Amino acid sequence: MYISDKNVLNYAFRFFLVFLPLIWSLYNVWSWLAEIFLLLVVFFHARSSGIKLTAIFMTVGYLVALIAVGRDIIWQIGYVPWVGILVFILQQRGMKTSEIIFWCLMLAALLSALPVIPAVRQALQPGNLQRELVAIMQLYEQQGVIKLLTGQGIVRAEIEKYINIMLMLKYRLMPGFVAVIGLLGFSLAYLVYRFITKQKVKNFSLWSLPWYAVWVVIIGIIVYLGGDHYGHTAVAYTGLNLMLIMAVICVVLGFSCLSHFYKRILSIHTLIILGGIFLFFFMFSIFSGNPLLMGFLYFMVFMWMIAAMFIGLFDLLFNFRKLPDPNKEVK
Repeated sequence: MYISDKNVLNYAFRFFLVFLPLIWSLYNVWSWLAEIFLLLVVFFHARSSGIKLTAIFMTVGYLVALIAVGRDIIWQIGYVPWVGILVFILQQRGMKTSEIIFWCLMLAALLSALPVIPAVRQALQPGNLQRELVAIMQLYEQQGVIKLLTGQGIVRAEIEKYINIMLMLKYRLMPGFVAVIGLLGFSLAYLVYRFITKQKVKNFSLWSLPWYAVWVVIIGIIVYLGGDHYGHTAVAYTGLNLMLIMAVICVVLGFSCLSHFYKRILSIHTLIILGGIFLFFFMFSIFSGNPLLMGFLYFMVFMWMIAAMFIGLFDLLFNFRKLPDPNKEVK
């Protein structure tokens, strides 16, 4: 019996959906790239065989991994590939691309951050923090950093205090950083999927999100201020993690706005030349090791990032580019 290439691909996709979670769990090779690959498999299988069948095979795959490896795998396995199911569900409901992307980004952030929370709680235990602090202090002593700082009049206890603060900040913001990695993974997989399937992708200067995305920022601020006021550290840092996630999203939107304005004022060739000049000076500063030039360029990059973040945030409210309202487009 003749088997078409399409059927062969479908069988291959189903094999990946069922057995890749098990294989990656057994050999502990879950990674950012692994999630992107499985997410692409979800996209292509859902496109050819439908949402229900894809969800069934995914469920079987995760259950097989859970049964074979045990309950501990729940906090080690990646769940971002499930966002691919949401993409097709929202498309069937007739949502606009900007709204689909917003809800999928939020789900990708949530599914990326949740598995990290037990590890963060474990790392924040006083005994674990103290062991890591001692290891860092020993490393700094070997490198001569402690001797250099104490020679400048800084007490050793102060050094330990600031390192401990930085360690706690790192672990408490880790869910937000992992969520950002999940956002990037989903975005990359979605763009690759649309490119391979030859679906039109909006010009970067026209990327946008629905206005109600700003409520995530507002909720993050309220949660942070409320947690800080009532002394609930976990609640306060939940708000900070929300703001961190939206800050990264707003930076992308801000550069999209800036790209739109620059293209209206300057030609694309001028932008390429300016970008090339900046890249030349940036690489020159790295290879030459000039601290003043490197500091100035890093400061400029930081200022551009901050400016882009605020531009992207206020673009959600004021629609600087005057993009058409999706609701009006539907009508």
